[in-house]
Amino acid sequence: MINQTVETSFRVLLFLAGQEGKQLVSLQDIHEVVGGSATYLAKVTAVLSRAGLLKSQRGATGGLQLGKEAKKITMLEVVEAAQGGSFQPFELQRCTTGKGKWCNYHRASSNLNELVTNAMRKLTLAELLVTESKPTAGCVLKGVPKKSKK
Repeated sequence: MINQTVETSFRVLLFLAGQEGKQLVSLQDIHEVVGGSATYLAKVTAVLSRAGLLKSQRGATGGLQLGKEAKKITMLEVVEAAQGGSFQPFELQRCTTGKGKWCNYHRASSNLNELVTNAMRKLTLAELLVTESKPTAGCVLKGVPKKSKK
């Protein structure tokens, strides 16, 4: 369902969303917070850039920034960009009842897909920012600085 690329994408985007007033952030600065392989991080940021979630600028003063406001980036957009297509927690295959109708399992799976994707469509990056407490070890937000409350 949610893989390492999705988690890395959220870490990058949340880190950048928390950088108030800093227009461009170098990939090296992002790597210091997000960690992992620098090559892998570059691939993830390229995917996010192609999806319009990041803007990049090359050169000595270049770097990365959010492609749009954090309050306009949905959780679903991030997951779909990172996974390269539409997101469905349950894979729906043709039902084998043979009667042209879905069995109860497939109907429930379809309903769950709709519930999850609708919830993710409403939840924004801005709402995912850490505002009060420091994330604990193992959290996708570990290392992402908390944003001050306004």
